[in-house]
Amino acid sequence: MMKRMKLLLLLLLTFAICKAPEYRTLYIERAEKISKYDYIWKVICQVESNNDPLAYHMEEDGWPAVGISQIRWVRLKDYNGRTGHNYKMKDMYDPIKNRQVFMYYANLLDDPDKIIRKWNGSGHKSYKYLKRVQAILKSTIP
Repeated sequence: MMKRMKLLLLLLLTFAICKAPEYRTLYIERAEKISKYDYIWKVICQVESNNDPLAYHMEEDGWPAVGISQIRWVRLKDYNGRTGHNYKMKDMYDPIKNRQVFMYYANLLDDPDKIIRKWNGSGHKSYKYLKRVQAILKSTIP
């Protein structure tokens, strides 16, 4: 009986000492920017890489497309020249940097259809790509 009392007292003292702090403060380490084109970004990532940030594809012209939205070297070179960044192709495996490049061009074009078409390139294939992305968008937006 005495052992039970000592154990109970020990547990009560432990719980009294180990309590949560009284203050309630929320810290946000880094807020992610929200873009009006996030819905396009999500679908393009699905179409381009099945949402795989480590995706790699060798294009017909011999240059790779990498990362979640399949950034090509020529686009990255253009982005670096316009923004002063010095990203390498290996940086495009980081979804945050990859998204940054995508959003830069999306905001330049500022037209959902143009964003989708230009992401795929130009010409007849870009219209097929537009239809494909639009079909997915229609099925995902309530």
